[in-house]
Amino acid sequence: TPVVAADVVIEFHSVPAGANVRDGEVTLGRTPLVFTRPQGDPATTVTVEKSGFAPTRVVVSFFDDGRYDIHLDPKPDTW
Repeated sequence: TPVVAADVVIEFHSVPAGANVRDGEVTLGRTPLVFTRPQGDPATTVTVEKSGFAPTRVVVSFFDDGRYDIHLDPKPDTW
């Protein structure tokens, strides 16, 4: 019987909410966001971004369920 890998559940939450979550050029959704991937998928760098705030990059591994709480910092004024 083949062994089937379980899915892991990944959650992204941000302050403020409504930030875009991207894996490369692919938009995964907006925070709060919950998605699944097969356990053991290669790690990836995800970008969390919202207009007026500095983007944050997070390395996500898919060995276990994970929750990422991101506090976005306002961009400095560019006068």
